[in-house]
Amino acid sequence: MGKIQAQLIKLKSGLPATIKACESKDAEFFPRFAELVGKETPFTRFSTMDAPTAEQTAVEWDQDYSRSDRLHLGVFLDGQMLACLKFKQPYPEHEGYRHVGEFGIMVLREFWGQGIALQLMKEMESYAKTAGALRIEAKVRDGHEKAISFFKFLGYEIEGVRRGAVRVGADFVNEYYIGKVRASRHELRILNPKKSPPRLFRD
Repeated sequence: MGKIQAQLIKLKSGLPATIKACESKDAEFFPRFAELVGKETPFTRFSTMDAPTAEQTAVEWDQDYSRSDRLHLGVFLDGQMLACLKFKQPYPEHEGYRHVGEFGIMVLREFWGQGIALQLMKEMESYAKTAGALRIEAKVRDGHEKAISFFKFLGYEIEGVRRGAVRVGADFVNEYYIGKVRASRHELRILNPKKSPPRLFRD
């Protein structure tokens, strides 16, 4: 499966940016990006942990680039990373779970509202469908109302709560499970577990 090639996108501000599948050569931009995101908002893992080094990131991106069940997307402008999205199918070889994909997305606060997250999500969902991910899920921290509203707009639903999932300073913060089933009735039929065991089959 081919990765997403570099393409120009126009931000709402009129600035041109590049969106592409991240390669090892792009890793030099990630540590600074992760550091900035961690300082700007309490809603990512980099708020409470150090970012990986460029060398560590390069190894991960290089390994994942050739895998169809992994995708790292980045948006770049003038030698700076503006946003990053990671998609993976955690169990690509498992018959019962290989249809499930997970993602995480981060955008620099300065570029919120520029259409970047929407573009990343569209590219990711298109790729996920090609990879056979009929269900896509993620976790969103309680209090991140902007993200919650955005994902609901895209058709994701809150499916549960991880209570006290993240420690931020002296506080323990909940996380929401969100999910979206991206399949037609001919691809996926979800049965009521109270009536019969859930199963996957084709009409």
